[in-house]
Amino acid sequence: MAAGLRITIDILLTNTPEQLTETEILLFAQQLKHEGVSCISGLYYQGRFLGGPFPTGFDAAKAALQDPRTKSLLCIISSKELFRHGLPADQVRHVYNMPNNNDKPLYEQILKAELNAHVSGQWRVLKQTYSLLSKEKLNE
Repeated sequence: MAAGLRITIDILLTNTPEQLTETEILLFAQQLKHEGVSCISGLYYQGRFLGGPFPTGFDAAKAALQDPRTKSLLCIISSKELFRHGLPADQVRHVYNMPNNNDKPLYEQILKAELNAHVSGQWRVLKQTYSLLSKEKLNE
């Protein structure tokens, strides 16, 4: 990635990243128009598996961000990892929350933390697990 250019990053929070199938992962990345995907099971670029697994989804995201081909990235990590390590980059576009993410108190702690300043878009909840929380609602 050339100096000064930003990578478009979206985060997918899930408590069970190891249960997502390769097909589900790649389909979601395609819908969001991401070339790269990082998750505990490995790294993908343009639908091809590059390597893995990784100890955590956060470690996978950091590895993907070091690859010069990465221009857009879907990072799949657990809410506990996000709370423990923070975001894998200083800015992300959107954060999506999977329906199986039952750590509502932990999720609310994350939303109230400083991470909100680093999300340029919205915190989006998939399949109405929680109410959709946008930056505007958080700042009220």
